[in-house]
Amino acid sequence: MRFLVLGLVALSLIACGQEAVRHDQPPSPYVVGKITLPKDPITVVVHQRRREAIPGSRGRAFIRLGDITGGQVMFSVISSKGKIIIDAHSVQFGQVITYDYDDTLLFIRVEKLVNFLVGDDYAEFVISHNKLKPKKTVPKPLPESWKEEVK
Repeated sequence: MRFLVLGLVALSLIACGQEAVRHDQPPSPYVVGKITLPKDPITVVVHQRRREAIPGSRGRAFIRLGDITGGQVMFSVISSKGKIIIDAHSVQFGQVITYDYDDTLLFIRVEKLVNFLVGDDYAEFVISHNKLKPKKTVPKPLPESWKEEVK
């Protein structure tokens, strides 16, 4: 019983110390509504058929992807509770999606769509609170010599 009480006291002291440290930190200059970007712009990689938290959302908003195929992917943004913030729709390289939710305005650009014959396909997104311009030039395809090595 004594160890239980000592353990609870120790945990309380640790928790109080961590809380004090959080309040002493200066606020980030990139506060955007309820999402605080760690840096602006920031790049996020999301693997197909998975979801990844939007940096600074503290796990409250996620980018969710479907299969990457034919130079496009089904893209949506959902909350941690499964609420749809941006409905699923097909996006392509260079396209910019506007995230306007819960006092936050972000711009999300599809930077890369990588589709391997075998392996873990992924997409790369650039996120900013500043307006992003769409990209129109598609990146160069992989060299044929590289494709041969994969077989």
